[in-house]
Amino acid sequence: MEAAFDVIAHEGFEGLRTRRVAEKAGVNIATLHYYFPKKSVLIWSLSEYIGLQFLSIHAPPVPSSGKPGLDRLRQEFADYAFYNEHHPDLMTVMEELVLRAKRDQAVREVVDKMRWYWRQGLAEIARMGIADGSFRSDLDLNQVTEMLVTIFVGLGATRPANADAIRESVENWLVKPQEREN
Repeated sequence: MEAAFDVIAHEGFEGLRTRRVAEKAGVNIATLHYYFPKKSVLIWSLSEYIGLQFLSIHAPPVPSSGKPGLDRLRQEFADYAFYNEHHPDLMTVMEELVLRAKRDQAVREVVDKMRWYWRQGLAEIARMGIADGSFRSDLDLNQVTEMLVTIFVGLGATRPANADAIRESVENWLVKPQEREN
């Protein structure tokens, strides 16, 4: 998986050839095809590998506000900045998959599944924030989730220096005024 990841990170999705992955991994092409009989199987496995990266790699914990929803929102922004600074290849590979998904049904299915899990995590942040009282109670969970997805996807198109201002704007929208100081 590391070899496939590295190929996409440095050569783009168009560079993802099983022969190239086998070469980079130091295995015979027949061995690679034994484990990944089709390129689509390799891509599904790569998505699991990337998902594990997102689950296991995090920025240092944000200071606790005592409100789990607010803390998880802040951690999501901190993680995003951390990935961009310390794991740019992770973001590059995701961008490559998203671009390819626009014209490749098999990749679209993989990306849709990854986004489904991500949406579930963002929805959980919204649920927690409403439940713990740090987020406004009049928020619509589905709208908040979709807006957070849109904001995080859009962060990729802005300069990293703007991320803090965007996080503050998101908090101004979601968070009760008395919780903003925490």
